Amino acid sequence: MKDSRAAVIGAFGYLTAVAILDAALRTRVILIGLLIIGPFVTARWASRRSTVAASIYSIALGIVLAFPDGIWGTIDHVVRVLVLVAGGLVAVAFATLREEREEALQRIAHVADVAQKAILRQPPPRLGPVAIAARYLSAAEEALIGGDLYETAYTPYGVRIIVGDVRGKGLDAVGLAASVLSCFRENMIRARTVGELAQLIDAHVASIVGLEEFVTAVLVELPEGGGVQIVNCGHHPPLRIGDDDTSFLMTGEADRPLGLNPACVEQSFPLVGGERLLLYTDGLVEARNDRGEEMSLAQAAALLREGSLEGAIDGLVARLLQHVGGRPADDMAVLLAERVENGAGAGAG
Repeated sequence: MKDSRAAVIGAFGYLTAVAILDAALRTRVILIGLLIIGPFVTARWASRRSTVAASIYSIALGIVLAFPDGIWGTIDHVVRVLVLVAGGLVAVAFATLREEREEALQRIAHVADVAQKAILRQPPPRLGPVAIAARYLSAAEEALIGGDLYETAYTPYGVRIIVGDVRGKGLDAVGLAASVLSCFRENMIRARTVGELAQLIDAHVASIVGLEEFVTAVLVELPEGGGVQIVNCGHHPPLRIGDDDTSFLMTGEADRPLGLNPACVEQSFPLVGGERLLLYTDGLVEARNDRGEEMSLAQAAALLREGSLEGAIDGLVARLLQHVGGRPADDMAVLLAERVENGAGAGAG
């Protein structure tokens, strides 16, 4: 654990200032008792080692100040020094406990990082005729994963993608997201159509969740020959980004979420070389600024039209963070795909 330099300097400066003032006042006022504050300030913001040093320094000052205070050898002086010793021991114990907790949190954060990479695997930059970039942003700074999900696969039928959002928060949501992704990976080649794939995932979700639990998701298939097939299960519609226009790919209300027996009807849309497709969760479109205004995805689409996919999606995330003035209130997963024209690497990042 790194020391807070300001805390260490401040604590030792405080101890020195108290000692100088006590020596200047001599017998008029005895300030030895105030030395106990220094070790506790160090224990709060610095390491155990620095706290031990501050405790020793405060005790040494308490002993030496007996001479200008004229109390050397008295019971009063012994008691004051013993109080400093006891305070130093408590401060060291507090610093030790804090260091152990911080080390435990670091270990947990490392495990969470590994879990995130296992559950939300970063997609490859290129799958056949499709270039891809994705980002996940957690609402909680200490949390790396949540209930939002995405996955990609290159299959004999084309590139298949799922982006979804589990209802709820916490470890239960993480577990359900992992289960949905596992089912997607297990059936991504077995299912002949993306609609059939959605039905298999729906049956899996329904078998493991309660009546009030579900997963909104959009499943996409990008065949080699062009176009895109979409199954929308209660999720936000994908945004198609062309050279001159943008449009949400939807023909009506979204189907029921996974786990609630959706119809899983496929919808076909054109998507030619060079056009991009944005898939996202509600953390992107429902994020509000301090005036309660949501970010306009249509206005932000200009960021997604130019440059590499990686740069475009980083620009979108930066725009969101600027809009909310910090960290968003909800988790967010975004995935940007581009059908690469004539098999070239345009926009692959």
